[in-house]
Amino acid sequence: MPTDFRPDRLILKFKPSVNASEISSLQAAIGVTQVTKADQLGIDIWQILEGNVEPIITDYQGDTRFEYIEPDDDTPKTKNPEESLYMTNWLHFRSSTELCGSSFFDVCTAHIFGP
Repeated sequence: MPTDFRPDRLILKFKPSVNASEISSLQAAIGVTQVTKADQLGIDIWQILEGNVEPIITDYQGDTRFEYIEPDDDTPKTKNPEESLYMTNWLHFRSSTELCGSSFFDVCTAHIFGP
C-alpha cells in the first residue's frame, strides 16, 4: 500500500456485473459519506466517514465485485517535473501570446491570433 494517501478516501472500480443495490449496500456497510464518479475512467471516489481506509482495503481487496479498490493518492500534482532541462523546453516563446517553434512546428500562432 502506498505511504502517501488520503486516509478518508477510496478509489474503486466495480466489475460490470455489480448492480446498484449491491453498491448501495457496500456504501452503507463501509460508511460512505460522499460519492464522486469519474465516468470517463469508470471509477468511483468514495469519501469515508471513519477516515481510515486501510482496514476497508484489507477487508475488500479480494472481493470479486471490485476490479480494484485502493486509497486515494495524496501526492501533490502541482509541482514541476524533476528534470533539469524542463524550463528550457519552453524557450520558443517570442511573447506571451505568440508561439513559434523550430521546424517541428508547422504553424506559428502569431499567424492565427494576429500580429
